[in-house]
Amino acid sequence: MRRALALSIDREAVARVLYGGHGVVARGLLPDWMFGLGAHVQGWGHDPVQARALLEAAGWTLGPDGLRQRNGELLRLRLVAAFPNLAAVAPFPELLQQMLRAVGIALEIVAVDDSALYSQRFLEPGAGDLFVELAGNTNLDPTFLLYNLFHSQTPWRGYRHMAAGAALDRALDAARASADAAQRLDAVRRTHRIVIDEALAAIPILLVPQFVLSRPGVRLTMSEHRDWIDYGAALLPNGAR
Repeated sequence: MRRALALSIDREAVARVLYGGHGVVARGLLPDWMFGLGAHVQGWGHDPVQARALLEAAGWTLGPDGLRQRNGELLRLRLVAAFPNLAAVAPFPELLQQMLRAVGIALEIVAVDDSALYSQRFLEPGAGDLFVELAGNTNLDPTFLLYNLFHSQTPWRGYRHMAAGAALDRALDAARASADAAQRLDAVRRTHRIVIDEALAAIPILLVPQFVLSRPGVRLTMSEHRDWIDYGAALLPNGAR
């Protein structure tokens, strides 16, 4: 099912529609240039024919309405769109709905414009099949995003549903424990391959450029916080914020 979903998405079309065409089709969550990782994940292309074949092999057959059923059950998924806000991810949910409909999957879109409601009502209880987010590795630690989203011991409680298994935990633990930069990056590469190519714990869509500009002498606090207090705060040379 996850492979079929990944192959159903026309990322080139999404890139043309979103962000004025400036989005870059993503193979993974971390771009090759980040931290000197280099090309290390295969990712997923657009192959609706293969997606349909995978669904057929799993017993999901097309009904007269063009949607797939198995043992009388309709293939319907719930997509929760909210993070960091609706404006940041729109109109991707509607594009995805059309692309999945083309292979016979019905998609219910739940749009939430309140981050607290998103976390409490949907993310933490796992009340969705898919969650669309505009996220990033907003930290100089290459394990930051991978650990918080996919490790079984993530401090971000809502993401425990995304845990990708014992092999990922071991690779991430090795990356975070190693003092050797080369070994650390190699473990990050292994972790990233597990997330994208093996477990499909996440399906990358686009890499979107985002920039932070500041004057000389201004410090930006980009450390990891469980409660996000002071996250991204700008500190001026005189100590003011």
